[in-house]
Amino acid sequence: MIQRIQTIYLIISAAICAVLFSHPFASFNINNPDSIITATVCHTIPNAGLNAKLVPLAAISTSLLLLTVIAIFMFRNRTKQMLVTRINIVLCIAQLALMIGSFSALKSSLNSDFNGLDLWLAAPVIMIVLQYLAYRGIKKDDDLVKSADRLR
Repeated sequence: MIQRIQTIYLIISAAICAVLFSHPFASFNINNPDSIITATVCHTIPNAGLNAKLVPLAAISTSLLLLTVIAIFMFRNRTKQMLVTRINIVLCIAQLALMIGSFSALKSSLNSDFNGLDLWLAAPVIMIVLQYLAYRGIKKDDDLVKSADRLR
């Protein structure tokens, strides 16, 4: 059912993933303007080749958001919902690795002052925890239904 606690976990996870498209997870100081890196683009950097390094991160983030929204509405098929949630956990780990990798690649190619990592770098870790909690809730519901079927 859509009002279960795992749906709340999935909605929060999807909201965090959507926020990553607009909020930076790292910032650099190139000459005067600050350059920020979001999940899809590196703002205020004149070299378009640097934005090409963020294409895998944008693809992972987009697919993670779409799969999370799909998992929310798969409440009638718990086995597929558990599968999609496990895939989302793997995608969250890949997203975190790509965020760190793209940050280090841009840091080495820019040769500029590093302002720092933002709090949004921890978003994939929070999403992993939320996806895991949703998986546990789905599994608990599935086990409850299976035990009720045995009693009949």
